[in-house]
Amino acid sequence: AGLATMMLDRLLDWARTEGLTVARLETGDKSEGALKLYRRAGFEEIAAFPPYQPDPLSIFMERGLR
Repeated sequence: AGLATMMLDRLLDWARTEGLTVARLETGDKSEGALKLYRRAGFEEIAAFPPYQPDPLSIFMERGLR
């Protein structure tokens, strides 16, 4: 596991301790490394969520935190 994976794991752990039950993110459609990281971490693509609007250059993702 690289530094990015460790940072993401730490962030998700913090979100759980704050009582959050879901994590959502937006990333660019050309961010291959980020997309690979997020998919490996269990994120799945979803529709745009507020305050974002659908954008062909953005990918929106989410995963549960239980």
